[in-house]
Amino acid sequence: MRRWFPALVAVLQLLVLGYMAGEREHVAVRGTRIWLRTIPVDPRDLFRGDYVRLGYEASTVPRERWSADLTQATLTKGRQVYAVLAPRADGLHDLQTLTGIRPERGLFLRGRVESSWGNGVHVRYGIEGYFMQQGTALKVEQERNRDGVQIPLEMEIAVGRNGIAVLLSHRAAPLGLGVVFEMGPDQRLRTGKLTVRLLNASPQSLAIVDLPQGRSLAMVSDRQQWQQEPSAWRWARADEPPPAPPTDQDVHVLAPGDVHTMAVDLSDPAWFVTKPGEPQPRALLGLDDWAAVFRLLYRPPSAEACAGLQQASLIWHGELRSASFNGRNRVD
Repeated sequence: MRRWFPALVAVLQLLVLGYMAGEREHVAVRGTRIWLRTIPVDPRDLFRGDYVRLGYEASTVPRERWSADLTQATLTKGRQVYAVLAPRADGLHDLQTLTGIRPERGLFLRGRVESSWGNGVHVRYGIEGYFMQQGTALKVEQERNRDGVQIPLEMEIAVGRNGIAVLLSHRAAPLGLGVVFEMGPDQRLRTGKLTVRLLNASPQSLAIVDLPQGRSLAMVSDRQQWQQEPSAWRWARADEPPPAPPTDQDVHVLAPGDVHTMAVDLSDPAWFVTKPGEPQPRALLGLDDWAAVFRLLYRPPSAEACAGLQQASLIWHGELRSASFNGRNRVD
């Protein structure tokens, strides 16, 4: 019996590996196909040879998207969790809720906790490694960053009924966003003046919406993993009602490769930040608090709000986030 035991173990291991490979092949063929967006990452660190390490917008889940069954105490490393997905206006899918209970229906990803902290959790879904054809990775890297404008990478994924996900292919997002920070000689934000650049990275014309007073942009808090508690800082205009519907003058058609710029001045009260206990909103510029980290968000009006416009069919609907920054520096 002892002589046969190592062989039996080896056979069992091969059977398990074969079952896993067959299950993933079944998901690749029969699973529901969706697209997920990867998070902004410095392309110099993203690509190593022809193997790509990926992070996703759905990988880092803030506390407000945890279901009631999850707490920081229960989110131990390795715990199995499920990311419930919902479609977005731009054709991608996004995480709606993270739960520890397997959903009975709907589309979801099965993942495991990588790490957790006071206000968020990082989850791995088994789709963080992507092998590309030899020589392809460098070309994709170059296309992802064009003159400082980052083009998000979007991944096609097949999802099985049990939440197993398999990577199928990739594409570049049709629209890219970059921010030019006016820096002083000490590499700190000098005047608070930022230039937002939107680049049409697609092979056909598309349109963007630039509302008056910068209302196509928002400033969103960027909660960092090293923060033990949620940041209380928030954009002072976050709760303002939606702006008036766009007009044809607000729509700008971009040919492939064209760039549209928008200006942001952090010293303008329109971009002030606030938190509980502050007597009144204040400028982010010069604020010496590393918890006050933000990103600019391009968020055009909905398709319904643009329905009557001449170029409505060309308008790109989705969201794009900039690199993060605080009152003194660009952070990433």
